[in-house]
Amino acid sequence: MHILHRLNTNRYGWPLVLFLAWLGLYITNVVLFPIGLGWDEIVNIATAHGIARDGDFSAREYTVMGIIQDGYPNHLGYYPLFATYLALFLKVIGTSLGTVHFANWIAFLITTLLVYVTMYTCTKRRMLSGATALAYLIFPGIWRDTISGLMEPVGALLTILTAYIVVRMFRRGAITGRSAVLLGTLLAILWLYKMILIGTILGVVIFIVALYRIIPGAHSGGKWVSLKRFLPTTIGVCVALIFIATTYVFYPLSTAYTSNPAQQANQSYAKFLGGALEKPLKMLTERSSYLLWKVALPQVIYPGLQTPYQISFSVFARYFIFLFTLGVLILPLLWKKLSAEGRGLSLMAVSAILSFNIIAHLALEIGPDLFFRYNLYYVPLYVCLMGILAGTVAETIRNQPEMRRILLMGGLTAVAVFYIPLTITMFAHQVALERRYNELGERNAMIVRAFTHKTRPAFVYFNKGSHTPITQYPMRQISQDATGAQIERINQVLPEPIAFLFLRERDWLFEEYKTDIAKRRPIIGGSYRFVGNANVPNDDEWRMVVYRYDPTEGVTR
Repeated sequence: MHILHRLNTNRYGWPLVLFLAWLGLYITNVVLFPIGLGWDEIVNIATAHGIARDGDFSAREYTVMGIIQDGYPNHLGYYPLFATYLALFLKVIGTSLGTVHFANWIAFLITTLLVYVTMYTCTKRRMLSGATALAYLIFPGIWRDTISGLMEPVGALLTILTAYIVVRMFRRGAITGRSAVLLGTLLAILWLYKMILIGTILGVVIFIVALYRIIPGAHSGGKWVSLKRFLPTTIGVCVALIFIATTYVFYPLSTAYTSNPAQQANQSYAKFLGGALEKPLKMLTERSSYLLWKVALPQVIYPGLQTPYQISFSVFARYFIFLFTLGVLILPLLWKKLSAEGRGLSLMAVSAILSFNIIAHLALEIGPDLFFRYNLYYVPLYVCLMGILAGTVAETIRNQPEMRRILLMGGLTAVAVFYIPLTITMFAHQVALERRYNELGERNAMIVRAFTHKTRPAFVYFNKGSHTPITQYPMRQISQDATGAQIERINQVLPEPIAFLFLRERDWLFEEYKTDIAKRRPIIGGSYRFVGNANVPNDDEWRMVVYRYDPTEGVTR
């Protein structure tokens, strides 16, 4: 009890506890688990490598339709804000996967501390704030999400940073035109970082509107500007900065893929929301059906209808949805007991999580594994919502020892029955997925090195190589299916032709030239000549042929 008293009276007590807990997790991670490749490494880490080494912000991976539609160079998937963050660490510490891991772990630490200070700003209760931040730190599966190349740790940091600034702004009562400019800048950064943060943006707007109506006199006199002035200024600054950045600062943004299989097959990549707005009624019907049969209903049946490695993600989705729904139902009952900031933050959390998941499920086909990944951006708001509600309930039953005993036993039972098994399975499956991606990346590297040797070509075509490691820098990769005519067109756009084609039997190029390939004849107008076969034993997926750019006399680019 003395220790708890010290924690509750010392302003640095809980931050120190959180730092030590984070440090323990980091050391455990470094000592027990080898550093391997993460998802989308060539997109994020290789781009960061280019920024740190050459000041080159362009993508290291390109898609066929991305070059045809948007030219060269461009940004793939999202603007390089995350890559720039990683580049700062690569520049100072050195280029390695360990540096990238450390950069994401730093973001994880800052997010944890921001959860604490945001909760304390709302509640002025150190114990509750510390417990909420600790809940984020040990949230099932979250600390293993700091593996290389993933954008979620920094995305979660941006989410809770925005929430803290808004809460702090209203706590101080300084709602001025300058505040609107600051908030508009933050919203622009969220959008440019990744559109998945659209829920946070909508949550902030609802937070602003709600607090103007919750706080008496908020829109009259003093340091408060009217809502009719504050909100348009915020949105106007946000839109203006996005326009300036996308028009004059960044290269064109190219979509990595589209979520609609029909569009993918036709190579008609959608620029916004997976093409949901092109045929909204049809898309709404298709995605609603997918959400019902492939996502919602499987959550009712334990262990779910997913493949084994997805079971833990399915369980995560089930508990996440259950607790969130419970929180939404309890919130109106406790509404009058919450502070103005607590109400605003709760509304922001509910509206952000709901709006994101509705938009995402209608625009994208999200299974349980992606449901887990994408909602990691919103877990800081999620734990804040649960912390505010739990703290209010605890305060309500302070003088009811029997009820407190029941809730305590219920909480311990939930930890034993749900939290511990879920955490273990999430951890085990994440490690298995990391091993899978690491093997894929190493296999890609082995195949490419076997044919390129030390030449380090500027461009190679590798349709299934998006986990190619950064050791092959400065090589750039072209992916996605292509025809021979498209390769010729791309070679006219690039500063130099694609040097190597790595073709699997299922690739369009292989199918188009399979007769010539069978006889080892040149393809694509004679400009590419057969080099050899790249076969991985006992794996038909990796049976491929390799062609090298070597035009015969008279063949032009």
